[in-house]
Amino acid sequence: MIGYDGLPASKEYYGAIGTVITPEAWRALRGPGNRAHRVPEHTPRLIAERASAIFAAKTGNAKEKEAARLSIGAWIWYAHDDADEAAAVATAAAMASHERAVFISACELATAWNGGELYGPNSKAHTVDRYRDLPVLVIADLGASGMREEALALIELLGDRRRHKRSTLFASTFTGKSIARALEAAGSNSDQVRKLIELISAGVREGRRS
Repeated sequence: MIGYDGLPASKEYYGAIGTVITPEAWRALRGPGNRAHRVPEHTPRLIAERASAIFAAKTGNAKEKEAARLSIGAWIWYAHDDADEAAAVATAAAMASHERAVFISACELATAWNGGELYGPNSKAHTVDRYRDLPVLVIADLGASGMREEALALIELLGDRRRHKRSTLFASTFTGKSIARALEAAGSNSDQVRKLIELISAGVREGRRS
């Protein structure tokens, strides 16, 4: 006797097609663990192609380890002399996740912030709303925008992402003090830069322990 309670469709549906699937099998087929490995949304084509090649060369064990870290909200910093290569490596890591992933550049965040209003539904703070709760976010070209708004937008966005343990993968040609100098050269004040660096550093340290 088949119990139809909890199945994903009605008894009549299964009667018509002569097939029954259990809730466990349904979750196995449709659950996040079986999401196809996809390039993060909005990734530029050339970076997506390079990331796909990097991802394909990884072992299954390496992919599983990356997926496990991302599933608990790890923050990871990828630095490379070439900005596109740094972005591709970060994007390839995001492909290991079984959750939705999105690609954005720091310049895009800064530009959106610059175009926002001071108050209301179109305020600067609201320009980052779509990225606050994404399970996995790749932020490329940190420190390269040349805009003081970059630090402000990142502080607003990353505070929420760290509180809610959302995985964030950073790609940059800068590390440590060099990105602080770049942000200050773009017009960010030292207090803003220090706050941002401390925020990212704390998140990355937590990610290393994951």
